[in-house]
Amino acid sequence: MPRSKVEVGDRFVWKAIRDAKLSRTHLDRLTVNYRTRHQAHYRHVGKQPPPGIKHIHFPAPTAPGLKQAKARQQRVSLCMIVRNEATKLETCLRSVAGLVHEMIVVGIGSTDCTKEVASRCGAKVFDFPCIDDFAAARNESLLHATGDRILWLDADESFDEPNRQRLGKLFAMLRDENRVYMMKQWSAPDHANGSVLVVDQARLFRRLPAFAWRHRIHEQILLSLREKGAKPVWTDIRIRHVGYQDAAMRKQKLSRNLRLLQME
Repeated sequence: MPRSKVEVGDRFVWKAIRDAKLSRTHLDRLTVNYRTRHQAHYRHVGKQPPPGIKHIHFPAPTAPGLKQAKARQQRVSLCMIVRNEATKLETCLRSVAGLVHEMIVVGIGSTDCTKEVASRCGAKVFDFPCIDDFAAARNESLLHATGDRILWLDADESFDEPNRQRLGKLFAMLRDENRVYMMKQWSAPDHANGSVLVVDQARLFRRLPAFAWRHRIHEQILLSLREKGAKPVWTDIRIRHVGYQDAAMRKQKLSRNLRLLQME
């Protein structure tokens, strides 16, 4: 029988034994003698192999009770930039608490208690000057991360319980591969027309010095990831986004975005 089919053959043998309702037992002594041309069989019973036999290397069996070491689970660093988000930040951080290895929050000129909220939720808080460049601020957050992977969120985003569970399952299956995981950002319905905006975004990627954000507004990481060979993988994970529901806040953010786009 070809060696590639040995395991399949063994399954058929054991099924036949079970179907016949035969009993089985294990003995410390050999009960069957047969002719063989493999050296390993003679060595196993302490006999001198005769001349002209084959030598096939068999790996040493694992000691009883000893399991093979599992691949180390990838550590994930949450990286965020925030400015005056005290009312929304805690919901965001609580939605990933216990899943990520660390939470990195970079403040860019907050005048409210945003930094205090972040610290209370267990985040590592750092300051970065407001220079009208979101990519620069996000790259600063990457410098403080120590995990194998980067997950990025904004303060007005969070995971509900079903998507938190999906995120945990994704973290458990991560391996040291150059993959970028895409997630869907679901913006809450616009009060004006009731429409929902859904955008696929690169949210989880390896932490490597070569990966960097670009553009001062509507900043992008996928450009850098693809240049370095990262393979996009689409997931069914949804991120809830509520940042533009308040009319006054929406007007303020759109005005800011227009100003930064003109600068860009």
